[in-house]
Amino acid sequence: MPSKIIKTKQLYPIPTDRIIGRITAAAGEAEELTAAQTLVILGLDAQLILVGDADEAQLDITPFASQTVNQQVWRNTAGSVVTSIDAEGRLQAGSGTFAVTSTFNATMWNGGQLGWTSGGSVTATSAIETGMVRDGAAGVIASRAGTQPHTHRIYNTYISGSSYERGNVGFISDVFVIGTYNSGAGTLRDLQFGVSGNKLGFYGTTAIAQPTTGHASATFVANSGVAVSDASTFDGYTLKQVVQALRDLGILT
Repeated sequence: MPSKIIKTKQLYPIPTDRIIGRITAAAGEAEELTAAQTLVILGLDAQLILVGDADEAQLDITPFASQTVNQQVWRNTAGSVVTSIDAEGRLQAGSGTFAVTSTFNATMWNGGQLGWTSGGSVTATSAIETGMVRDGAAGVIASRAGTQPHTHRIYNTYISGSSYERGNVGFISDVFVIGTYNSGAGTLRDLQFGVSGNKLGFYGTTAIAQPTTGHASATFVANSGVAVSDASTFDGYTLKQVVQALRDLGILT
C-alpha cells in the first residue's frame, strides 16, 4: 500500500512570500496564498479585537497606501470613531478625554507645531489658525499662525463664554494689550505690576526699586526768585510737562 506521507521537498517549487492553503470556496486543490489572502482567512483583514469588553477596541490594518484621510483605525463596537490615522500618518482623535500616565512625555521635533483649526473636523488641507511652536531657540515658545494675531487668556473664573473673569495678553487691533476683562456675573479685577521688592524699569531704562522719600532729588531751577511757578523746572521738566506726560501715558485722565 503506497505511503500517504508527502515530504516538503516533494512539493513543487513555491514562490517567496507564499503560503499553501485554499481561499476559494468549497473543497479543492491547494492554492498559493498571498499575505493579504492569508489575513482574510485568519480574519485579520479588517479588524483585530484587542479588548474583549462591552466597548471593545478594534484595529484596522488596511495598508496605509489604501487608506483615505478619514480612514478609521480604532473605533468602538458601535462604529463610532475613537481614533483614526490617515494615509500620511496623521493621528486624529474623536471626542472625549485623552488621559496619560504620570510618566508620559510627549516630544516633537524642532519644526513641529501644536495647532487648532476653526472647523469641527480636520483634513489634510485644514489651515491652522491658532498655533504654538518652538520659536527658533531653546526655551522659546511662540503663539503664531501666519498673519493671525494671537492673545493668551488667563481665567480667574469661568462659568460660560458670557460669564467670566480673565486677564488678556496679546494683540488687539495691532496694539499689544495687557488687561483684565469680565462678562456676566464676573467682576472686573484690578491689574497690578510687580510685588513688594520687585524692581521696575520702563522704555529700556535700568529697573529700580519702588522710590521712597529717600530717593535722589531732581534738580530744581526757579523761574524767578525761589518760588515754584509754571515755568520752574525739575531736571529740565516743568510741572506742566510732567502733568501732560502723565495724561498722555493715560496715568492721569
